[in-house]
Amino acid sequence: MTDENTSPAQELQEEFLSTIRESQDMAVHAIRTWMETIQSITPEIPSVTVPGIDKLPKPEEATANSYDFAAESQDMAVHAIRTWMETIQSITPEVLSVTVTVPGIDKLPKPEEVTANTYDFAVELLRNQRKFAEEILRVTEPIQAAGGAPPGPGAGGGGPRPKPKPDPQAQA
Repeated sequence: MTDENTSPAQELQEEFLSTIRESQDMAVHAIRTWMETIQSITPEIPSVTVPGIDKLPKPEEATANSYDFAAESQDMAVHAIRTWMETIQSITPEVLSVTVTVPGIDKLPKPEEVTANTYDFAVELLRNQRKFAEEILRVTEPIQAAGGAPPGPGAGGGGPRPKPKPDPQAQA
């Protein structure tokens, strides 16, 4: 599986993702089997209404609020780090101009590469998790349709689902 362009870290990531996929497939199979068993012994599940479910925020609102909060937090962190760096540079310019040579440092990946690889891995992991969650929803759909979950967005039932955001990796 190793070739010139595959690093040991990438191999480890692929092995990790493969193990996750396998465990997710086993979980889906177990849930599907459980669902079939439940459906065979309980042909009709009564409808249940959860008090206060209509007062929960819509998923789109919660997502937008989360994105806004994350962006504001990141902006504040960047501002704080920039201010800190400017202060440090003004106090100790001679210390920051000292060159230190660390043997073998040129063989390490650049911080930009580590960041890109980490986020590529996270994107793939999230893609797998989404596929898994969507498969679980498909497997449990008979219970949802039978009244096991209230209808509507965010309640686990029918109703429109928010459009997924475009994947920046797919566009690149």
